[in-house]
Amino acid sequence: MSSSFLQSRQTHAYGHGRMGVLQEYLLTQMDVERLVAARDTAELARLLTELKLSSHVEYNSNPHRFINNLEHWLKQEVESMVKDSEKEIFNILWLKDDAALLSYLLKKQHGFTSDISAEPHVGATAYDPADLRLLVKGGDVSTAPASLTEFIDTMREDAALTPQQIDTRVAQFNAHEQLALAKKSSEAIRLYVAHHIDLQNIRTARRLRNDENPAEHLISGGEIDIARFSLDPAKLADLVRASHLGAELADNIQTAADSTIILERGLAKAIAVDIARMRSKILTLDPIFAFAAIAQSQMKLLRTILVGKSAHLSKDELQRLLPPFLSASPFVA
Repeated sequence: MSSSFLQSRQTHAYGHGRMGVLQEYLLTQMDVERLVAARDTAELARLLTELKLSSHVEYNSNPHRFINNLEHWLKQEVESMVKDSEKEIFNILWLKDDAALLSYLLKKQHGFTSDISAEPHVGATAYDPADLRLLVKGGDVSTAPASLTEFIDTMREDAALTPQQIDTRVAQFNAHEQLALAKKSSEAIRLYVAHHIDLQNIRTARRLRNDENPAEHLISGGEIDIARFSLDPAKLADLVRASHLGAELADNIQTAADSTIILERGLAKAIAVDIARMRSKILTLDPIFAFAAIAQSQMKLLRTILVGKSAHLSKDELQRLLPPFLSASPFVA
C-alpha cells in the first residue's frame, strides 16, 4: 500500500470528522420555516443572526453580504478538508455562481441590461469576479485559463447574440468545464454532474413551446442525449426512466402537468439519490463533495428567502419559489 494512498485516506478521514462537526451548523427544516415566516426584512435579519452559522460569520447589517461571507467561509472549510491537488474538483460547484455573473456581464457588454439592472450576488466562485469583469471588458488576466479567455473573447465579438443565446452558451461552457473536472474525480461525481445537466434540460424543456426546437436550447453533456429530448411529457418520462435518474422522477414528469412544485420536488429527489451515493463512499473525496453540495444548496435557499422578503412576497408565494430543502443531518462523524 503506497504512502500517497495512506495519506489520502488520512486526509479524507479528517474531512469526514470535520463534516460531523460542521453539519451541526447548517440549516434545519425548522430554521427554514422560521425564516419563511418572518414578517419583514427586519425580522429576517434578526433570525439570520440567530442561526448557528452566524457563530462563524459576523452579521454586518447587510444580509446579502452576510450570505456572501457564509459562502466564503464554507468554501474555505471544505477546501481545508482535502489535498491541494483535489481542490479544483470543487470548482464543479463554485462554477455555478461564475455562470450567473458571466451571463450578466456579457449581457451588459452587449447592451441588454438597464440602469436598474443589478449584478447578481455571488459568494463562492471558481474565478475572481474582478477577473471576469476585466475579461468581459477586453482586459487581460494572466492567471485566467485559456478556455475561459477564448470563450469570453468569442462572446464579446459576436454582435448578433440574443440574451437567450448568451444564457445558453454560458451554460454550455460551464457544463463543459464541469465535465472536464468531473473526469478527474469519481464515477459518483461524474454522474452528479451529468444529472445536473439533465435536470437543467428538463426544466428548460418544460418551458419551451411545442414549435421550438429543444436542441437549440438544451445543454449537451448529460446522461440523456439532447438529440433524443422530447417536449412530450410521456416521451420525456420514458427517456428518464431508462436513465439512472430513476422511475420516480419519470412519474413526476408525467403527473406534474403544470405544477412546478411537483416537478422541482422530483428533481431534488433525483439529486438527493446522487448525494446519497457519494455519501456511501467513506474515506474518499465523495462524501466531502456531497457535503459541499448540500451546503451550497442551503445558501441558495437563504438567498431566495432574502430576495422574496425584499419583494414583499407572502409566505405562500415564497414557499412556491423555494428550492427543495436538502438536509445535512444524515452526515455523522
